[in-house]
Amino acid sequence: MFFSKFLKSLLASVCLCSFFACSEDEPNGGGANSDPTPNPPAVNQDAKLSVTISADGTTSNGAVFSQIDGTTFFLDYVKYKVVDSHLEIIGYDPVELPEIPKLYATVTIENAVYKTRIIGQSAFRSSKISAITLPETLTSIDGAAFSHCNKVQYIYITSELSELGESTFSLCTSLKKIDLSKTNIQTIEKYTFNSCSSLQSVKLPLILAKIGQEAFTGCTSLDDIEIPDSTTNIAAQAFENCTSLITIKLPRRMSNIATHTFKNCSALERIEFPDSMGDIQREAFIGCTALKQIELPKKMKDIKENAFKECSSLTSATFPDSMGSIQSEAFIGCSALRQIKLPKKMKDIKENVFKECSSLTSAIFPDSMGEIYSQAFYNCSSLQSIILPTQLKEIGSKAFSNCTSLKSITFPKGTYVIRSETFSNCTSLETIDMSSSYLTQVGNRTFEDCKALKFVNLPKLLDCIGYQTFFNCSSLQEINFPEQMTEIGERTFMSCTNLQNIKFPSNLDHIGDYTFWGCTSLKFLSLPKSMSYIGNSTFASCTSLLGVDLPETMRYIGDSTFASCSSLKSIGFPKNLVSIGTGVFKNCRSLIIEELPETVVSINRGAFVNCESIQSIEFSGTEIQHAAFNGCSNLKRIILYSPTPPNISFSFDSMPIAYVNKSAYQNYVTWFGTNPYASANFSELRIIDE
Repeated sequence: MFFSKFLKSLLASVCLCSFFACSEDEPNGGGANSDPTPNPPAVNQDAKLSVTISADGTTSNGAVFSQIDGTTFFLDYVKYKVVDSHLEIIGYDPVELPEIPKLYATVTIENAVYKTRIIGQSAFRSSKISAITLPETLTSIDGAAFSHCNKVQYIYITSELSELGESTFSLCTSLKKIDLSKTNIQTIEKYTFNSCSSLQSVKLPLILAKIGQEAFTGCTSLDDIEIPDSTTNIAAQAFENCTSLITIKLPRRMSNIATHTFKNCSALERIEFPDSMGDIQREAFIGCTALKQIELPKKMKDIKENAFKECSSLTSATFPDSMGSIQSEAFIGCSALRQIKLPKKMKDIKENVFKECSSLTSAIFPDSMGEIYSQAFYNCSSLQSIILPTQLKEIGSKAFSNCTSLKSITFPKGTYVIRSETFSNCTSLETIDMSSSYLTQVGNRTFEDCKALKFVNLPKLLDCIGYQTFFNCSSLQEINFPEQMTEIGERTFMSCTNLQNIKFPSNLDHIGDYTFWGCTSLKFLSLPKSMSYIGNSTFASCTSLLGVDLPETMRYIGDSTFASCSSLKSIGFPKNLVSIGTGVFKNCRSLIIEELPETVVSINRGAFVNCESIQSIEFSGTEIQHAAFNGCSNLKRIILYSPTPPNISFSFDSMPIAYVNKSAYQNYVTWFGTNPYASANFSELRIIDE
C-alpha cells in the first residue's frame, strides 16, 4: 500500500498521459557497449543495468530500494530523482555507498520505464568510490559531479554522453585513464580534469571542438593524449603543469595557442604546429624546460610575451618570413639556444626577447629592422659577432650588455640613437666603428667595463658623449674626437688605465666631473682654446701625467681637477684665471709652481695640499683658504703682491717667509700684530728684494 502511494505520486509528477508515450526515453533495443579500458577485478562493467520495482517495493534483482518522497528514492544507496520523464542521479548515501557502486540505465515501475539521463551537480562529490561504470543511457554529467573523489581510479563512459559540466572530475587524484573517444562530447569544459595528478591517458572524441580553461591543469602524470583535428579552440591554461607530457601535435584547424596553455610542461620535448597557426599567446610554453626545437608554421605572425620563457633546453627556433613580431621576453632564459635568423618582415626586437640566452653564438637581422629595444640580448655571453641591420635607427638600453664574447661592432649609417649601457660589460669587445653612423649622442655607460676595447672610431656628427660611456675600458689607448663635439660627460673615460693619447676637438667647451679620473697612462694634455670649464676631479689620479697647458679662455678650475697626479711637474695657467678650486692639485708631489696669474683672486681650501716640490709661490689675490698649502714641506717663500693683506686661515704649515712690496709693508706689519692667523702661517715678514 505504501509503495502504491509513492507510485501514484510519481505518476502524477510527470505531465504525460502515459509513460509509454515518451518514445525518446524507451530502452534502446540493443546497442553495443563502449568497449571501455580494461578494468580491475570485481568492477561492474554493465552499462545496461536495469531493475524492476514491484508495487510492494521489492526489486527484480535484489537491489536495495528506499523511498524518500514522491519523486525521489535510493537504489543501491544511489539517490535518483524523477524529472519530467527521465531519471537524474542527484546524490548518494555517504555511509552505505560501496566503493564500486551500481548505476542503473533503466528503472521500471509498473510498466513505466525511466532512463537515467543525467548525473547532477556534485552528485558523487567527495565520495569514496574506487571505480564506476556509467549507464549507457546517460547524456549529461553536471558540474563537479565526481569532483574530489580522490580514490576513484577507473570511470567507464559509454557512447550517448554528450555533455560534461565544469570541474566534473577535478581533483580525482587517483584516476588513471579516461576514454571519451566514442562519446558525443564536443566541449571539455573548464576545470573538467583539473589536478587529476594520476591521470596518464586520455582518449578524446573525434568530434571535439573545444578544450576549456584549465581543463587538464595539474595532470602531472598525463603522457598520452591525442587532440583530434576537429578541435579549433584550446583555452588558456588547458594543459598547464602537465609535467609528464612529452609530445603534442596540435590540430590542423587551430589558429592560435592561448595564454599559459602548456606552461611548465617540463617534460615536453616536441611540438608539431599546424599550418593554420597564426599566433602564440603570452607564456604559452613558459617553463617547458625539455623542449628542444621549434619550427613555426608559414602563417605565423606573432609570438606574445614570455611565450617560450625559460625553455632551457631549446637549441633551435625557426621563424617564417611572414612573421612580423616577437614580443618582449618571448625567449628569455632559453640558455641552450644557439643561433637565430630573424624573419624578413620584422621591424624591431622588443625588450628582453633573447635576454640570458647564454649559448647564443650568432644572430642574423633583416635589413628592414629599425629598432632593437632594451635588454634584447642582455647577458648573451656566447654571442661572438653581430652585423647590425642597415636600416637600424635606435638601440635600447642594455640591449647587448654582458655579451662577454662579442668582439667587434660596426654601426650602420642610419643609426641615430644608442641608449644607456647598450654594450656595457662586453669584456671581449676590441673594436667599435661608429664613423659611418648619424649618431649625435652616445648614451650613459654605453661601453662601460669593456675591458678589452682598444680601438674606437667615433661618429663625425657626434656632439656629446654621456656619463661613464667608456668607464673602465682599461685597454683603450687612444681616442680622437670629432671636430664639432662640444661636451664630454661626467666619468666618460674614468679608469681607462691604458689611455695615452687624446686629441680634443677644437670646439670643445666643457669636460664633466671625473671624466679622465684614474687614466694612469696619460702623460700630456693639450686642451683646446675653446674650453671654458673643467669639472671636478676631471684628471684626478692620472699618475703618469707630466704636464698640462690650460686654455687662455678658462677662468675657473674645478675642485680636485688634478688631485693625486703624482708625476705632474708643470701647469700652464691661463692669463685670465680667477679662482683655483678646492683640492685642485692635492697630492701632486712633483708639481713645481712659482707664479700664479695676477688675475687669480682666491686659492680655495686644500688646493695645493702635499705638493712637496713647491718651494716658492707668488700670489696677487685676496684670499687663501684653510689648508691651501698644508703638507708643502719645502715651501719656504711666498710673495704677496696685494697692497692689503689677504684673508687667510691655517693655510700654511711649513711656516714660509712672507715677502711684500715696500709700499705695503706697514699694512702687513699691522696685520702681523693684530691677526693671529698671520703669525700662525708665516715665520717672518720681509720686503721684496731685501
